[in-house]
Amino acid sequence: QMKEYLRAFAYISTQNAYSLLDRNIEEGVLSCAVENQMGVLAYGPLAGGILTGKYQKQPHFQGGDVRKFFYPFYNQETFPKMKKSVDQLSFIHKPKNEIAINWVRAHEGICSVLVGARNAKQVTANIQASQWALNQNQLDTINEIFQGGR
Repeated sequence: QMKEYLRAFAYISTQNAYSLLDRNIEEGVLSCAVENQMGVLAYGPLAGGILTGKYQKQPHFQGGDVRKFFYPFYNQETFPKMKKSVDQLSFIHKPKNEIAINWVRAHEGICSVLVGARNAKQVTANIQASQWALNQNQLDTINEIFQGGR
């Protein structure tokens, strides 16, 4: 579908969800963007906070918190599996939010990673990801851990 739009319009970027837990753009969007020299603005790299490692047990969000509805990773069936995968990121010895952001940044075609934050401390923590990068061995290991995200 994206290729059809590209024939009719001159796009320079696309904005898509992309994280270790939501890899749908790998099914064509990412390669199409690279092939057509479009930048990808990736949002949701922390998957609503689950990839930060903050949650040690399944959270129960209040009222209209979008994480309650938007992210399937927090439900009773998938949370334990996701937590186990997130815990395995400790082999890198960096904060998990930085690892998740850098995993997205490492992909060809990603021109910006859009990260949400609820306070200044989270903004500062997320900015730290720009100070280093994952190496290929780390990327390969992370991909093995999260292979179910595809």
